[in-house]
Amino acid sequence: MITYCNIVVMIESRNSVRPYEYMDFSRRVGGLWYPFCKLCFYYPIGDVLLFVPPLFSEVKKELTDEIVDYISNLNISEQEKEKLKKYYDKVWILVTSGEIKLKLDLHFVSNGQKYVVDFKSGFGSNEKGNTNRLLLVASIYGPPHILVE
Repeated sequence: MITYCNIVVMIESRNSVRPYEYMDFSRRVGGLWYPFCKLCFYYPIGDVLLFVPPLFSEVKKELTDEIVDYISNLNISEQEKEKLKKYYDKVWILVTSGEIKLKLDLHFVSNGQKYVVDFKSGFGSNEKGNTNRLLLVASIYGPPHILVE
């Protein structure tokens, strides 16, 4: 509660330095709630364990190595293998155009199931883009079961 009150006072103080525009609060509301909402994960009552996600670059390298190895062992010509690898590289260019920062989300395990939580506010946020981002993050851990936004 002290953390929450501190953030509210900070926001009010910022308003006295520079008046907020009409969209400022909706953009900052995630910053207000994020630390407060995370407290229950830092001090859980039940079976909840926070974990540090892998770096996206590590996930990408592991997956790339696996796919390149798979393509290399296909019973096709070297020219076709190179063509497949180039197509695969094109897909990575699309996926990593805005490199995903996994540490921005809250990652935890409860009852053996991994969860990813994004505390972004729905006020004017890019809902479809955020949903797609969460689906991509969840796919790192396997088929998505629960997405929390």
